[in-house]
Amino acid sequence: MSTERAKLAPGEKPFYVGWSNCNDEAGKILQKYYEKPYFLSTNAENIDLSWIFMGGPGHGAHMHLSGRKVWRLAPPPECLYKCKPLEVTVEPGEIIVVDTNRWYHQTFILPGEISITIGSEFD
Repeated sequence: MSTERAKLAPGEKPFYVGWSNCNDEAGKILQKYYEKPYFLSTNAENIDLSWIFMGGPGHGAHMHLSGRKVWRLAPPPECLYKCKPLEVTVEPGEIIVVDTNRWYHQTFILPGEISITIGSEFD
């Protein structure tokens, strides 16, 4: 990647990278950067699977540590005519929990922002 693209220079295409973490030790380090959401059962445990995503404006992924992100949610087919689509901007420090097996979703990083994301699953 060029330095200009990495710096989000005008005219450069925004970047987006992501990977799954397969290293248990690295996963434990990543878990230090977020807490289990308070509304999950005390029995819920973090599954040893995590992802890391980084990107510039126009792209996005799930939980993020830094940057603002727009989430667009569309209801599942069985609720399509009764439920309305939702759009929300998640600010730094906020969390949104979405069952992505039920709700269709898109995420977008806002212009001028860079997003750093850690995704995780709980049982």
